[in-house]
Amino acid sequence: MNPLNTHSAPVRRADQRAVRKSNLSLVARRISEARALSRAQLAKLTGLNKTTVSSLVAELIERGVVTESGLADGGRVGRPAQILELDDSRIAALGLEINVDYVAACVCDLRGEVRFRTAVGHDNRTSPPKLVFELLAELVGEALSECDGLGLTPIGAGMSVPGTVEAETGTLIHAPNLGWDQLPIVECLRESLGDPGFSLRIGNDANLAALGELESGALRGIRHALLIYGNVGIGGAVIVDGAIFPGSGGFAGEIGHFPVRPFDGERCRCGGRGCLETLAGQEAIACRVGIQGTRNETSSPAQRVAEFARSGDPRATEALDEVAEFLGICIAAAVSLVNPQRVVLAGALGTLAPWLLPGARAAVAQRTAVVPTAVEIVGSELGDESAIRGGAALVLHGVLSDPTCAPVRALAH
Repeated sequence: MNPLNTHSAPVRRADQRAVRKSNLSLVARRISEARALSRAQLAKLTGLNKTTVSSLVAELIERGVVTESGLADGGRVGRPAQILELDDSRIAALGLEINVDYVAACVCDLRGEVRFRTAVGHDNRTSPPKLVFELLAELVGEALSECDGLGLTPIGAGMSVPGTVEAETGTLIHAPNLGWDQLPIVECLRESLGDPGFSLRIGNDANLAALGELESGALRGIRHALLIYGNVGIGGAVIVDGAIFPGSGGFAGEIGHFPVRPFDGERCRCGGRGCLETLAGQEAIACRVGIQGTRNETSSPAQRVAEFARSGDPRATEALDEVAEFLGICIAAAVSLVNPQRVVLAGALGTLAPWLLPGARAAVAQRTAVVPTAVEIVGSELGDESAIRGGAALVLHGVLSDPTCAPVRALAH
C-alpha cells in the first residue's frame, strides 16, 4: 500500500485461502533467494511453525515448484535434514524478443537457467507486424518442441519489445525504430500462435534487460542502478531500491533521447536532433567504422565492430572512443540526477563494453560532482540475452508470487 495514498480501500480480513497463497509465496521466495534451505531453516526465516512449513512445502513439491535435492551435511548428531531447492525439471517459462533487426525465443527453467535459445536476423522495420509475428511464432514452436523433449511444462511467455508498452492491456504504445504505434501486441502474438494454453505478457526491452541482470547478471544485489540497453535504438532502465522505476507513465529511463548534439546533430526518429542513439546506436557505430549496419545470419554489427577493434583497426578504435565520450556525457547527467551505485551497459553496448568503459568512466569522472569511486560503470554479464531472459523472469516471478498458478499438467512430469 502506498503510505501517501489517503484514499486507500479499507483493509479486509484475509480469508484462509488468501493466507495460504501468501505463505506459499513466502516459502517459495525464501528458497529462491537462498538457493537451498532445510525445513527448519525455513521455519526460522519465515516465522511459521514447522507443521505449517511442512504442509506448504508438500504442496510446492506437488506443484513442481520445489524439490528435495538431498541431505544436509551439517556434521550434527541426529537425523540429517532434507535440503529444498527450486525444481528445475518440471516448469518452464518462455522468453521472447522482437527487436529492430531480429526475433528470438528461449526456454528458462524455474531457476532462470536458459535451456534453449534460438534467434533469426530479420529487418522488422520493412515488414508488416503480421509477418514478424508469424516468424516469432515459428520460433515459439521450436521452443515448445524443446520443452516437450526436456519434460518441461511451459506456464507463460514474456515478450520484450523496443518501445513503450501498456503491460496491463498488452499494447505497444510507441516503437519509433519499428514504426509501430498503438499495436495490441499480445493479441497479435496470440493470433499467430492460436491458443498456446498459457499466459502472454510484454515489457519494454530495457526494463526487461534490467530484470534479467537483477536476477542473474551484473545487477545482482544492487539496490540503486541505471541500465543502458543499446541496439539500433538506445533505451534505459532506472532501478530504485531494488525495483525498476517506471515513472508516472512508464517512460522513465529513456536515456537514448538525451540530446548530445541538439543544434547540429542528425535528426532522430523521436523528432529531435543529436540524440544519444543517433550517435551511439549499433547502426550509427557500424557506419562510423565503415561496415554494414544490419545483422546477418552469423553476427550482429556490434560483434563485427568488436572483431575490428580486437584487431587494432584504427577506424574502429577511434569510433569507439568517440562513442564512449558521448555515453559518458549522458551517464554523467544521469548519475548527477539519480545517484546510482552501478551503471550497466547492455545489448550491443555490452558487446562493445571492453572498448567503451575506459572512456565512459573518464568522461563521467570529469563531468560529475559525484565522487568517481561512488558509481561503478560495468558491462552486462548476460550479453545479448539480458532482455529475453528478463522476459522469462517476468513469468517466473509470477510463479513465485502465486505458486498456485502452476498448472495441474505440471504434475505429470
